Amino acid sequence: MPFSSRPLLDRAALSLLAILPLAMALANRSAAAILAVAGVLALLARITSGGRLTLPPPAPAAAALAFIAWAAVSLAWSHAPATSLFVAAEAGLPFLGGVLLLISLPRDIPAAFVRWAAIAFAAACVLIVAELAAGLAPREALGLRAQSFIFNRPVMTLLLIFWPLAIQMKRLGWGRWALAFGALLIVTVERATSGAAMLGLLLALPAFLVASWSRRTGLLLAGAMLAGCLVIAPFKGVLLERILPPSLIARLESVHAADRIEIWQDFAAIVQRRPLTGAGFGVSAKMAEAPAAAEIPPERGRLLAAGHPHDGFLQIWAELGLVGALLAALNGFFILRAIARLPHDMIAAAAASTIAAAAVVSVFHGAWQGWWIGLLMATAFWCSRETRRES
Repeated sequence: MPFSSRPLLDRAALSLLAILPLAMALANRSAAAILAVAGVLALLARITSGGRLTLPPPAPAAAALAFIAWAAVSLAWSHAPATSLFVAAEAGLPFLGGVLLLISLPRDIPAAFVRWAAIAFAAACVLIVAELAAGLAPREALGLRAQSFIFNRPVMTLLLIFWPLAIQMKRLGWGRWALAFGALLIVTVERATSGAAMLGLLLALPAFLVASWSRRTGLLLAGAMLAGCLVIAPFKGVLLERILPPSLIARLESVHAADRIEIWQDFAAIVQRRPLTGAGFGVSAKMAEAPAAAEIPPERGRLLAAGHPHDGFLQIWAELGLVGALLAALNGFFILRAIARLPHDMIAAAAASTIAAAAVVSVFHGAWQGWWIGLLMATAFWCSRETRRES
C-alpha cells in the first residue's frame, strides 16, 4: 500500500520511526519517547481501522513474559523498591511501545518510509560529524551541553539501525546509496568518542560480510556472541586483570579500562553473594547500599556506586541471578530462531545488529535504559518488515 493511502495514524507511527536517528542526534534519550508514542499510534490505527493484531508465537511470548515475571518477583527482595519501579517504568514503556509496533503495523513498509529514514540517517551522521568538527561551538552558543560524549547514544543508534536499513535500501535498488551510507557510518563512528560503538562496528562489519556469504555461519556467530557475553560476564573482570598486562591497561586509560575492570569485579562479587536470585531488578544504581555489598571482601566494592556495571549481561546476573541469566538465555534462543526465519537478505543484517548490540552492551551502559530498549525495539521492527515499491 502506498504511504499516502495508509491510515493517518499508521503514517504518524512510521514517520516517528523514520526520524529516530536524527531525533537521537538532537536529543540523545528521545528513542524511549518515540517508541512509546509510535506504539500507541500504531495500536490506535488498528483499533480504528478494524484491523487484526499480529500476535507473536506462544513460545517466545511465554519466554519474554517469564523474564518479566521474574524481574517483577525480584522486587520482593529489592532493597530499593522505588528505584526498581522507576527502572521498570523507564524500560517498560519503550518495550511495550515496540511490541505494539510489531503486532499492530502491517508487515510491508512503503518505499517513502525507507526514503525518509535514509535521509534522517544521513542527516544525523552529518550533524554529528559537523558538530564535532566545530568543537561543539553551536551547542555552546545555545547554552546546551557541549561534551563530545553526548553523541555516544546517537552513534550507537546509527550503528544498530544501519544494517537493516541498508538491506531495505538495497531491496529498492538503492544499493550504491547503502554503500555510501556505510562509509558515512564509519566516518561518524571514527570521529565520535565512543569506544563501545567502535568495538561494535569492528565486530559487526566482518560478521555482516560473513553472514552475507553464509547465513548459517552468521547465525552461529551471533549465537556465540550472545552466549559468550552472558556466560563470561561474572568472570570477565578477574580474567582481564590476569590476562592483560598492566602496560596495556594503562594505554587504554582513555576508555577507563582499569576502572571498568574494577567495576566488573565489584559487581561480580555481588553475584557471588546472591548467585541464584540476584539483588533485585533495577537496583544497580544503588548497589553500594545493597545488603550483599556489606558481605563482600573489604578490598572490593569501591565502584559499586558507579551507577551500573557497564555490562548489561553482568547486570542481569547481579540483579536477577542465575534464574534471570537462564531466562535471558532462553529469550536469546528465540531471538536467534526469529532471525533464522527472516528473509535471506535480512539475516545478515539482523546478525550484524545483534553482534553490535551485544558488543556495546557488554562494555558500555546499563541494560534497562529507556533509550536503549527503544533502540533495540526499533531495530527489531526494521529487521522484521518487507519493503514494497510504490506504484
